[in-house]
Amino acid sequence: MIQILRTLGALTMTSVIAMPQNFASPAAQGSDGWSHLTSTWSGTNVTGSTMIGSGGNALLLGFGTHAAYDHATASWHTTSLSGFPLAEHSVGNFVIASSGTAHAFNKRTQAWYPVSGLGSIQGIYGSAGNLLAVGSTKVAAFSQETSIWTPITLAGVAAQNASEGNFVVVSSGTVSVWNQRSGAWTQQSLSGISAAYGSEGNFLIDSSGQITAWDQETSSFHSTSFSAASSFIGSHGNFAVTGGSSPGRQYCWNRRTRQWSNTSFSGGGTQTGSGGNFLVTAGSSPGVAMVWNQATSQWSVLSSSGAAFLQAGSSGNFFVETPNGVRIWNKVTGSWSTFAGSSVFEAEASGGNFAIRRSGTVAAWSSTTGQWYQTSYSGAAALVASSGNFLVEYSGAAKAWSKDTGQWYTRTVSGNIHQAIGSAGNFGLRTSSTGYAWSKTSQQWVSRSASATALLQSQGNFALFGGGSSWAWNKNTEAWTGSSHSSGNATGNHGHFVAQIGNSVLIWNRFTDSWSLTSFNNISFIDFAKGNVLVASGGLNAWNQTTGSWTWAAATNPTPVNSNIESEFYGFGGGCPGSAGTPRLRRVPETKLANASKLRMQVPDAPPNTVALGIAGNSRTISGGTPLPADLASIGMPGCSLYVSNELMVTLASDGAGVVDWTFELPDNPAFVGLRLYFQVWIWDPGVNPGDAIMTDAAEAVIGPG
Repeated sequence: MIQILRTLGALTMTSVIAMPQNFASPAAQGSDGWSHLTSTWSGTNVTGSTMIGSGGNALLLGFGTHAAYDHATASWHTTSLSGFPLAEHSVGNFVIASSGTAHAFNKRTQAWYPVSGLGSIQGIYGSAGNLLAVGSTKVAAFSQETSIWTPITLAGVAAQNASEGNFVVVSSGTVSVWNQRSGAWTQQSLSGISAAYGSEGNFLIDSSGQITAWDQETSSFHSTSFSAASSFIGSHGNFAVTGGSSPGRQYCWNRRTRQWSNTSFSGGGTQTGSGGNFLVTAGSSPGVAMVWNQATSQWSVLSSSGAAFLQAGSSGNFFVETPNGVRIWNKVTGSWSTFAGSSVFEAEASGGNFAIRRSGTVAAWSSTTGQWYQTSYSGAAALVASSGNFLVEYSGAAKAWSKDTGQWYTRTVSGNIHQAIGSAGNFGLRTSSTGYAWSKTSQQWVSRSASATALLQSQGNFALFGGGSSWAWNKNTEAWTGSSHSSGNATGNHGHFVAQIGNSVLIWNRFTDSWSLTSFNNISFIDFAKGNVLVASGGLNAWNQTTGSWTWAAATNPTPVNSNIESEFYGFGGGCPGSAGTPRLRRVPETKLANASKLRMQVPDAPPNTVALGIAGNSRTISGGTPLPADLASIGMPGCSLYVSNELMVTLASDGAGVVDWTFELPDNPAFVGLRLYFQVWIWDPGVNPGDAIMTDAAEAVIGPG
């Protein structure tokens, strides 16, 4: 471990995001979205009729000449293609295709790349920045990493699918998969192919008499015999297949071991996936609930006197209600626990936690402590979940449960509750005369007198509209800010709120915690996406969340689609094999790298109960003067490479199931929008090689606006 620290660099506690001087300036990154476009539309020499936006870039389609706009350099790049082509986008890259030819625009190189001889174009697709063109004679995949088209001869394509930058194409008895890491196609002959499904870069192919999993790490196919398959689900790159009836059969594919395992059950089965694990419930006399654990490839079986009534999964844990009581399967312990009591009226799952509502009582289960926390209520009630926290609203009051403290927080309200909503772990309520907000940070309720007709949420903030005024609750200040203007036609996006009042636009800006009203002439439409506002009124008027100001641009009536910067996350490079397989760094679904957010990453295939280091940097090409990637064979780690610079290293650890969990948090700062960060994880694995350690693959992420 000492040697690896010396090689990777001195340990620093300074956060990457606290050093903006290490990055390009926000202006160079194009963080002001639409305002770049305002000075360039008139100079493109393209007669455009449609504009498509993606990842901060834009595509203007004309007749014969087409132009891609790159936000980083505020420049247009034209290409010619006869006719009015098909067009598709993927996180800032574009593909257009017509008459057997496809052109791809790569935002990294700011250039167009053609491929021809595809035959008549059947369709074009995008995934994680990569692109696919399907023709009648050939299919071609474009890699944003290498800017290379890779064609393959296929005729009669029946179906296609994508998963995290990889593509699968089904064609007359053959399945072909393109791997973004290798840039190559692999094929398998299968008869009677009916469908292909994706999960975290892997694919499941259903064919006559067998099911086949394709593994992106090895670009290999893994088949097993199975007839009468009826349902398929994926979770974290694993797959579960249910079928048969006398008895039923359940097959699960483990991406770690690259093997199929199966079991039988009586009666028809239903399945739920979460965190790479699967829950199957079946039968009634007796009923059975089985959890397949990806860490062990084994089933944990629970028998009951009757069929399961409710079931849910969250972050790899599962909840089941049976006649014998509520049962929780905990992925950390790998076992079932029981919470006895009367029938459950309602259940919610969030952030690995669960909440149930029964007659007069509500209880929350914490995945951190493995304990239940119960409280009482009276009258009619309803449950709301948000980022692992829960709210029960009932007659004259509401109670919020905090996952951090394990406590319930009660608030008596005036009048009947008309709305109860959650956002980013916070909760909002609306009655006929008052609005309420609960903060997950302080566990405090804050009220505001207002006769509002609508309560909206946006990334942890809340707003009240209607009734003569407008109010916004800011999660950072935990206070309400009012405006004398009101409108029922409002929406929230990226933490901001916008409303149309006739030919005026009312905006609450989360950065300044203030309201503004701007008048226009004859508004024809308003587009509110990625935190910016676009108003068509004699031209295009763009409000930018970074500057908090409006910019006007004349345009010859293009059809605009907002093209602001999007959060991105995709892998590159490759990990090196360890005792538990080749470790992979993955984003936890529904999290992203954005302002005032937490990007949660996991390595699901590390050795159990071991030490790890999370490495974050601002470069994938150089680290302390050393070019990247850097071969680590010289320190006893053959086949391992360092792919990212090391401005920050964080101590991590794997749990008993071999999962490393890493949460990377960003403050609320518009200057970070558009910046790129790179991540990799070093893992202690004694005995696997002379260096006793392995590396995951790496990931590149773009900071979005929140």
